[in-house]
Amino acid sequence: MGPKAKVKGKAKGKAKKGKPKVKSKSKSSKGGGDCKAFPMEKGPTPSTLEPSEISRLYKIPKGKLKTEEDVVESNNYKLEDKLGEGGFAIVYFARNKKSNEKHACKVMKLGAEWSSSRVEDMKNELFIMEKVKHLYIVKLMHHFLTQSKENGIRLYIFMELADGGDFAKFCQKKGALTEDECKKYFAQIICGINHMHSLGIAHRDIKLQNVLLVKNEKSISGDFTLLVSDFGLSRIMHHDSAGGIQMNRTICGTPIFMAPEILLRKPYSGFLVDVWALGITLYIMMTLQLPFNFRNKDQAIKDMVAKKWEWPTSKMKASPSNDLKNYLSGMLDPDPTKRLDMSGISNHKWETQQFKKAQVMANKKG
Repeated sequence: MGPKAKVKGKAKGKAKKGKPKVKSKSKSSKGGGDCKAFPMEKGPTPSTLEPSEISRLYKIPKGKLKTEEDVVESNNYKLEDKLGEGGFAIVYFARNKKSNEKHACKVMKLGAEWSSSRVEDMKNELFIMEKVKHLYIVKLMHHFLTQSKENGIRLYIFMELADGGDFAKFCQKKGALTEDECKKYFAQIICGINHMHSLGIAHRDIKLQNVLLVKNEKSISGDFTLLVSDFGLSRIMHHDSAGGIQMNRTICGTPIFMAPEILLRKPYSGFLVDVWALGITLYIMMTLQLPFNFRNKDQAIKDMVAKKWEWPTSKMKASPSNDLKNYLSGMLDPDPTKRLDMSGISNHKWETQQFKKAQVMANKKG
């Protein structure tokens, strides 16, 4: 299902003056309501806040709190088995001692200095997680910071436990999905992303590995509720001086899910690169393979721009319907001004019925 590596950096060179703003255009039917992306109005941003304004800070040792374990216990949690480990984070099972509920706890190593880039990323991630409360987005339960000579600065994030694992592993085990199955799962993902966009937030790292599963027989798919997760690369979108959406220039995300404008180092709309990544996600759900061959990155980019991809029907449960073909072509349009936006995705006739069901479920929980 492709490499999981993320990349992050700045595009080389300066944007040309007078470059037209990218505006979202929908090929869908009229309507959409809350399915539009709204840049956030001026207000506090993560970069303007001190870490202690984002999360409670414990400097240890201090008083009865001698160790990080003491801090965890004082917050009514107990860390249990390790769930996974990455470059700068370890995820544990965590039990709430008051409710006896199991959560997931991500312990992030932020370095020794408050000026580190990881601290800035932490502030951004927590700021966004506090805002995006929704049925189809992983729920933030609790968080705090610790600082010690031994371990430097660490962030503890307690989140909803995804007892079904991640969506990539689920698809690998289950095999290529049918169109009906895809509609039900994909509707939950786009409902979560739509909520983020409605708050002026772009995810910028959508992929199957960043969708988690919680067992729920009452979900629209009848087995799991899907949760969008991992907001480390997410960004708040703002208006530019002309009133349009401020463009991003940071090269970030997972390469096989990146839109061509990112790979070509052009300024881009965070909202519209999310749509491209959703298109790649849907293609993988249907085929268990990628539409573009990244063994040769330059050729992959040429194929994207030329719309040179096809449906591997021998790998699918059935040939794609015309509605599905039209739907995915709209998401994988290399021209962001012609690409479907969230309103177009949500209201397209291939998906709108299941999307509305997902929204009803979310509104009930809201």
